[in-house]
Amino acid sequence: MTRGIPFARRLTFVVGMHRSGTSALARTLNLTGLRTPGNLIPQNEFNETGYWESRDVVSFNDLLLNGQDRHWSDPKPLELAWAKTPSLAADRAEALRVMQIALPGLRAGVVKDPRLSRTLPLWREALEGTGAAPVCLIACRHPLEVAQSLARRNGMDRDHALLLWETYTLEAEHASRGLPRAFVFYDDLLPDWRGTLGPALAQCGETLAVDHWLGAHNIDAYLSPRHRTHVSDLQDTPLPAAVKELWSLLQEGDPDTSIAGFDTLRAGWRRAWQQRAADAGPSAFPPKIAAWHLERSDHLASLGHLTAARDAARRATVLDPQKSGYWFALAKRLIALQRFREALKSLRRAIHLTPEVCAYHRTLAETLLKLGRPNKARAAVQAALALDPDQAELHFINGNILAAKAMPAAAIHCFERAIELQSGVAAYHFALSKALRAKGAVRRAETHARAALQLAPAQPVYLMVCATQARDAGDLATAERLFARAVPCHADPALPAHAQADVLHRMGRTDEAITLLRDTIRQEPGHGHLHDLLGRVLAKEGQVQAAGPAFDAARALDLLALEPPPAQETPGDVARAALAQLCQTAPPGPLIEQRCHRLLAGAAAQVWARDLVTALERPPETSQDRQQCWPLGTQQLADTPPRVAPRARAQTRCTLSIMIPVYNVKNAGWLRGCIDSILQQDPGGDLAEIVVVDDASPDGGAQEIVQDYAPRVQFHRNPQNLGLIGNHNQCLDIARGDFVHFVHQDDRILPGFYDALLGPLQQDETRVAAFSGWQFIGETGAVSGQWPAETRAAGVRADLLEALALYSWMTFPSIIVRRSAYEAVGGFSPGFPFVFDVDMWARLAALGPVWSAPAPLAQYRSHAGSATYGFSELERLTDRMRVRARTIARLAPARREAVARATFDMFFQVSWRSLVNPASALTQGDVVDTVDLLGRGWTTPTQRRAMTDLLIRHRGKT
Repeated sequence: MTRGIPFARRLTFVVGMHRSGTSALARTLNLTGLRTPGNLIPQNEFNETGYWESRDVVSFNDLLLNGQDRHWSDPKPLELAWAKTPSLAADRAEALRVMQIALPGLRAGVVKDPRLSRTLPLWREALEGTGAAPVCLIACRHPLEVAQSLARRNGMDRDHALLLWETYTLEAEHASRGLPRAFVFYDDLLPDWRGTLGPALAQCGETLAVDHWLGAHNIDAYLSPRHRTHVSDLQDTPLPAAVKELWSLLQEGDPDTSIAGFDTLRAGWRRAWQQRAADAGPSAFPPKIAAWHLERSDHLASLGHLTAARDAARRATVLDPQKSGYWFALAKRLIALQRFREALKSLRRAIHLTPEVCAYHRTLAETLLKLGRPNKARAAVQAALALDPDQAELHFINGNILAAKAMPAAAIHCFERAIELQSGVAAYHFALSKALRAKGAVRRAETHARAALQLAPAQPVYLMVCATQARDAGDLATAERLFARAVPCHADPALPAHAQADVLHRMGRTDEAITLLRDTIRQEPGHGHLHDLLGRVLAKEGQVQAAGPAFDAARALDLLALEPPPAQETPGDVARAALAQLCQTAPPGPLIEQRCHRLLAGAAAQVWARDLVTALERPPETSQDRQQCWPLGTQQLADTPPRVAPRARAQTRCTLSIMIPVYNVKNAGWLRGCIDSILQQDPGGDLAEIVVVDDASPDGGAQEIVQDYAPRVQFHRNPQNLGLIGNHNQCLDIARGDFVHFVHQDDRILPGFYDALLGPLQQDETRVAAFSGWQFIGETGAVSGQWPAETRAAGVRADLLEALALYSWMTFPSIIVRRSAYEAVGGFSPGFPFVFDVDMWARLAALGPVWSAPAPLAQYRSHAGSATYGFSELERLTDRMRVRARTIARLAPARREAVARATFDMFFQVSWRSLVNPASALTQGDVVDTVDLLGRGWTTPTQRRAMTDLLIRHRGKT
């Protein structure tokens, strides 16, 4: 079949009243060859074959209607010429952007949303001048059938539905004038789509064309009788006169020959609404339907307003108590509030109303598990499995229940069944995850790791896999016990001993870790990874001089094991040989990887440490020589930070200023969680101020959230954007407290934080700051790690400056600083854009005593949307090295070289691991820049090019 007018620049709008066949019409056009947008709204119980409408287009249409004080269910007319008002210029631009995302290039495609019946005027304004030349198909269905469908889906009464049908129909007809258009009747489309769609497209100047014979077959299969779920007895049910007349006019067929009739009906429709609701606001109809409250609940939940979202969902159940979906939505809101017992009641009500919905039983099972009722949870899973035996998630939940009931064989069967059905879900591989990541492990060992440990508790492979899983899950006590059990039965006891020592170190049992490593080295002296871990643990404990020989021993053993050995033992030759072994065709094992990383890092660290110490020893007048000697230059060592203004005498003061710098709200729930964590241990308004300092954010979200906490939480907005560092310095300038605590919007503090840190600072005025340990949390708030693994009791850290050269010990939420100390050392330095905090902590440590409370009392969130996420790898690497050099410069000259060696050694190991790992998010440019930087001073340009080429080829293999 051939096309008529080409669709190359033609959009097809499908408009019409809800439940009028717009979905069937859009999908039919799609099957003829027209594209649909991406991000489609999924099918559900009310439209089992899909809606075929873009989530982005629907969301934008909802925003447009909301801007006009309308909801999709509000039949009240929009104002005349509303889409042409100058205030909607930004909306017109946004509409074009949304359309270009939905159909890139505005090429041929079908855009469907019943709301377009009302918002089409603005879309036409937005597309004017683009050459898109849209056509419009208006789906029509008998108003009584529409009313029946809306009653089932939304609990809408007939009078409301008929008024809504009248409004959508009249506004769609008027909005589409001037476009090629046609009416498409649902009653005609289902039995004869060719005879219906062909003339309609011809009326628009198009020819019906199907890209392939299979398309016609698919349309025949798609347009089945199941689409027609509501058929009215049109003979016995009367219609309001205006609706009846409008339906008759539609049936005349050609909209452009009946414009006068439509205008007459339209005028009467507007007069009727002037009498019904003359004010400019919305009508009283939307709040009468449960769906309006449910949509409001979804919106409130997306903003993090969980209590209000629950109340809105509950209102939906009151208005339509026979709709199971509303009870299910209420249950989900209650679950989000951790009101599990109340959620059970709602879930059981949903199941009573519609027992055939699998998701209801599944959520019931998950809720019962949270309440510690595994037997009842399993019954709920079995009910769900009876409805959908091929849903992988149900087998996974069932397996977890069986595992918790000490039925490992049945649990393994469930996990295997879940993986068979859906192999790409990481959670299903819980017992297998670490074995899958271990190169060369067999699938059977991976699959049966948990069961095998119970069946063969002395098998070292199972012990190592399960111990590794426990360690990565944060269960360090279990991991340490399992690694210890593996030592006597492992063929190479140095491997589990190394892992056990690492876990002991993480747990804060550092003395035990050092003893274990030294004992194992005496028995197994030929393992470089044991010497290296010993060196790192000693360095972290401040025993840098003792760490040096351990690092040297590790390098010597690594060099002996290098195959093939380098021609000469120069740093450049060693590095090239190590890289060649790492990037060989066969993937190297983890021990070879660690060995080569240590060789690469050690070669660079030796040269960089030597050159830094030499640069620091030169007199100030030879600054040009300094620049040439230290590869990054030493100009940052003399950086002058901005001044922090003293508090005015007349200013009202307090003990503590808790400052929350923000720029846009990344996640409303995170900011609320941050403020809530502070208020849970609020020292009181007389003692502490809590100020959110907004750096001229365009989104305004922070102020809306702070209003909920006013007046306890204050809001300050900068007149203009100062940037990340500038906003932190602004916080210092406006802080009224004797002490200042920064908490970022995505971080939290834990109970006891202020009690643990304020007391030591108030007891001794010479102490400039106090910090606690802290936890890593991810986007969900789950704890993924803890820092530091500290054995010392609380007290002043005499070696803190040296420790800061080795590790970043503090984060913003974990430290409180005396304001006068900030005044003494200056504000945050723009010279360190990525690690301006680390530079500040080092300056404070050099100023005076700093108190340490090792317990983890703060939480630092790591996520892709953080303020520093956009820095390139080279910017991060350069900034980290400069700040470490500046910290080392503050040490006594006799300590500099040993600390510099240890610092750069550990730091460069991380960098080389990232370079070699093909899964790391480094671009080719990052690889070139990083190798060039790390190789300066100890490799030639030719060697660096060869190393870069080798790395790029290696990363390209994966």
